Amino acid sequence: MAFASSLAKLQQQASCSFCLNYLSDPVTIDCGHNFCRSCIQQCWEGLQDILPCPVCLHHCLDTVKPNTQLRHIVDIVMQLPATPIKEPLCERHSEVLDLFCENDLELLCPQCRAVSDHYNHDLIPISKAAASYQKKLKNHMCHLRKQLENAEMECELQVSKSIKLMLKIRNWRKKLQLEFRQFNHFMGRQQVADYGDIGWLVLPGTFTWLGSLASCDARCRHPLHLLRSAKTLKEI
Repeated sequence: MAFASSLAKLQQQASCSFCLNYLSDPVTIDCGHNFCRSCIQQCWEGLQDILPCPVCLHHCLDTVKPNTQLRHIVDIVMQLPATPIKEPLCERHSEVLDLFCENDLELLCPQCRAVSDHYNHDLIPISKAAASYQKKLKNHMCHLRKQLENAEMECELQVSKSIKLMLKIRNWRKKLQLEFRQFNHFMGRQQVADYGDIGWLVLPGTFTWLGSLASCDARCRHPLHLLRSAKTLKEI
């Protein structure tokens, strides 16, 4: 039992994760996963900068390394006796499930075909259904890869735009700071000149006003003059 389990694991390791068959001309990509050379070329067909691993989606270079040691191991594994595969059985009829219902997405046995639940449904052999869905999955993965490539290109474009905008703002800021310093320097000199002119205009008036105030204060200090002024204001 342990030998059969180990043999099954060895056969699995000698199989391609893409086509699920034994590795043919195995190659290793950057992330360490192994594939048939034709499978990885088919998977990366039409892609340029972004080459994701079909298993872990790691971005890899377009260079692949031939794995000679793994190819010899695959040759040895192919000569070993195949482990008996346990066919899944129908729980209702205890027969091998060899049909797939595309309407209900269920595995069926020959007796399930006659059941009214699947009458007039589209039933196809499991092997054909597996190949069909594998093709659909491959197309879906290609579509997702293109979306990922477009998203990363858009992200790079937005980053580039952000950097350009940030540099433009920085240049504007430096320009405004320079203009502000020049304006501040000009206003400082202008204020000094303006204050001098205003001083000559204000000082004569200030002296006149101070003189009137002093004269009024002197008159108010004289009691007789103050009383006469108060009497005049009262009569008014």
